[in-house]
Amino acid sequence: MKKINIIAGIIVLCMFIWHSAAACTYLLGITGYSEVFDKSGRILFTLAFIHIVINVAARIKVASRTRKLTGYPSLWVSTYLQNISGYFIIGLMPLHLVFAEITKHAPSAQAEVARFVIESLFYVCLSIHIFYAVEHMLITFGIITDKKRFGRAKIAIAAAVSFALVMLVIADGTYNLRCLL
Repeated sequence: MKKINIIAGIIVLCMFIWHSAAACTYLLGITGYSEVFDKSGRILFTLAFIHIVINVAARIKVASRTRKLTGYPSLWVSTYLQNISGYFIIGLMPLHLVFAEITKHAPSAQAEVARFVIESLFYVCLSIHIFYAVEHMLITFGIITDKKRFGRAKIAIAAAVSFALVMLVIADGTYNLRCLL
């Protein structure tokens, strides 16, 4: 079940990258609004929901047979951070959708500021979740097997996730400034 969830997560990640790239071009004013953007968001939401359902089922299965959390403390910490960020994503995703609709149909300065705060929290949680998810995927599929390569992979993942986070925040901030001025 773990590998199935990772594969579902990879599909979600690919759709997320596409949706985020489209969002950045829209938020920066490079492209206009398109119905395709909303459709990609609905597909992403559906795929994320499937990923969540598989993950919750796997967590229940693991929790019923897990003994005390000993050994590999850094792996347990990263697993907890991945899970906690996932729970925050579940809570922030509906707010992301609601604020997108509010700012599309009834924009206001207060709504834009609130949306920016919510979106920034959402992006940070997504970044944390993706960082640890990719790290765990590399271990699970045996792509990374030694500490030296694992350290390099963590740096590369952190750089990629940080770049994406910065781009989303810049694009969102630019959009907010345009809306507020």
